[in-house]
Amino acid sequence: MANAIPGKVDLVLEVRSDSDTVLDSFPEDPLSTIESAASELGYSTMQLSSAGWA
Repeated sequence: MANAIPGKVDLVLEVRSDSDTVLDSFPEDPLSTIESAASELGYSTMQLSSAGWA
């Protein structure tokens, strides 16, 4: 990225499938799955989600 902001990471997770089993394995709120790890690193999931989801 030519206009990258130091310390900022953009992550886009897109899951496409005709299988409900595959889709059900991904959480509605992906940040909820890393909440404890983020807090150990000194981040809140609010800080991580400030960029929003695509």
